Amino acid sequence: MMDDEIESENCAASVHAAGAHPYRSTAFAVEPDPPCPEAKTALVFAITGLFCFGILLGPLALRMGQRARQSLVENPEMTGIEMADKAMVIGKIALGLHLILTFLVLVGLFFTFPRAGFRCL
Repeated sequence: MMDDEIESENCAASVHAAGAHPYRSTAFAVEPDPPCPEAKTALVFAITGLFCFGILLGPLALRMGQRARQSLVENPEMTGIEMADKAMVIGKIALGLHLILTFLVLVGLFFTFPRAGFRCL
């Protein structure tokens, strides 16, 4: 009886040493749903568009976000609809910020340099 207890302790120690959890069964392990790659790409475009090239990357993030939502509706086994929604919102913000910045720069340039045809007397 003493040998059985020692063997069971050694077996349990070897299971812990291998990294397996002693109470978790791997027989019914469920694989997580795969994420949507288009949603991740759209989110990367949107976040990058906040800092640079928002005029180009904002609409691209919006289109990729729409494409990701369509593929998620067609394939409900994939995850990432929240990521696609966030990408679309951030893409809209990036586009809006860069359009406002571009407008302000153009207005500033217009009033900074006098045009030859409109000289004041």
